[in-house]
Amino acid sequence: KLVKHGLIGGESKPDAVTVAELIERFEADPSWALKAPGTRRNLRQVHQNVIDCYGAETPIDSITPAAGTAFTAWLATPKPKGGGYKESTALSRGPRAKTLFTFAVGSRLIAENPLSGVKGGSRPTEDTALIGPEKYAEVMALLVGTETRLAFALNRYGGFRCPSELRPLRWADIDHKRGRLLNPSPKTGDRLVPIFPELVEPLAARRAEAAANDVLILPGFAALGESAYYNRVARALKKAGLPKWPRLSHNLRVSRQTELVNEGWPTFKVCQWLGNSPKQADAAYLKVSDDDFAKASAP
Repeated sequence: KLVKHGLIGGESKPDAVTVAELIERFEADPSWALKAPGTRRNLRQVHQNVIDCYGAETPIDSITPAAGTAFTAWLATPKPKGGGYKESTALSRGPRAKTLFTFAVGSRLIAENPLSGVKGGSRPTEDTALIGPEKYAEVMALLVGTETRLAFALNRYGGFRCPSELRPLRWADIDHKRGRLLNPSPKTGDRLVPIFPELVEPLAARRAEAAANDVLILPGFAALGESAYYNRVARALKKAGLPKWPRLSHNLRVSRQTELVNEGWPTFKVCQWLGNSPKQADAAYLKVSDDDFAKASAP
């Protein structure tokens, strides 16, 4: 169907690599195993999108720049004609698909990247929400179990990505004497996080309940599905009469990073604790709150 609209070329080299073969080679490359599990999962979703858009057996050298530029628009087009995704999802997946074809260029499978014109973009403001201490405390009081409560605290006040950075966390990673906690992040590598005052009580409650020979702080999270944590928090939100928070784990981290910077901590230190860069913080983490407007407009 894309050939009909001039987006896929009608002719191709007899030995041209297909979309499916390109994806197979990309995921077989040694660099694939070095990516974090969450990154691999997200890329597989994008790879399926590429197949759905262009076709598994389509030769990659027949995909025109026009077809590449149209990929993000296809993602945001309602089904069955498109991917049926929100604009925010389409904006984030376009650049990820581009890396697949960058690999093809580097492997000399094609001369140029047909998705070179694909641009990313910021998520709409409705996808971000600052979650203040009052709402946090309201939901925290309704969460059941020391593991879930500690996970929520580490997500909001420790800036941990949830659940990926919680699964490997060990009791041996805590240094109470120096007031720090080692985050063995599969995404950024090991990084040290202060034991903020808000983490002390949830950590102590979890320690009191844990078995003496427990290695992991949150053993229940080791095999926990991606949605289980979010469902637990969603139930607490419903009980509290609060609307569902979008992008839960990310926005809890957004709230903490914004809060720490507003408290006067230098951005580079906060970025080290949360595992991102100042550039990422400016683009996707630091937000202006209603309180900021109120303070700025006060006489």
